[in-house]
Amino acid sequence: MQELLTALENFDVNLFKQINGMHTPMWDSIMWYVSYKYLWIPLYLLMIFLFYRAHGWKGAGIALLAGVAAVGLTDAIATYGLKETVMRYRPSHNQDFQHLVHLVKDFDGNYYKGGQYGFVSGHAANSFAIAIFCGQILKKKFSWVLPVLLVWALLISYSRIYMGVHYPADVIFGGLLGGTIGYLLSLLFTKVILKKIKP
Repeated sequence: MQELLTALENFDVNLFKQINGMHTPMWDSIMWYVSYKYLWIPLYLLMIFLFYRAHGWKGAGIALLAGVAAVGLTDAIATYGLKETVMRYRPSHNQDFQHLVHLVKDFDGNYYKGGQYGFVSGHAANSFAIAIFCGQILKKKFSWVLPVLLVWALLISYSRIYMGVHYPADVIFGGLLGGTIGYLLSLLFTKVILKKIKP
């Protein structure tokens, strides 16, 4: 069992090195903005508008609250339930090879390293929670939403590896966590809440 875990760890680290090693100044800038949460405010506003089109203002308001709850829940589990328990150092904080990690500069010109621990990725968890929640509820009226949001969540997750602050396993398990929470909340919304607010 220990040999299997070691093999998986080595595979994860080697895959990280390959992804993180494929960098250029142009992609550094692109990935920084992809990972910057405030860039995506227009996308969130579009989702609220689509909820309004599909379920009225009451539905949009409840969906917004549920979306905030999904992000809050994934943040709490990722940060306090896993990062502080598993305590797996981010690549940017791993003393064994952090000198080999390519980091991206933030707006202040400093290298962005993130917090000390990285399992699981909060960015991946939050983006997949939003993608699955919105996509599952809106797919009947707007079939393009789910695939577009999944690509968006994958892009954000990839950016975290590119920027040197997460291993692939961090974003995979973060995505699974967020996707599960988003799916469960979408079931609650469609099976319970929508039935109560429909005239």
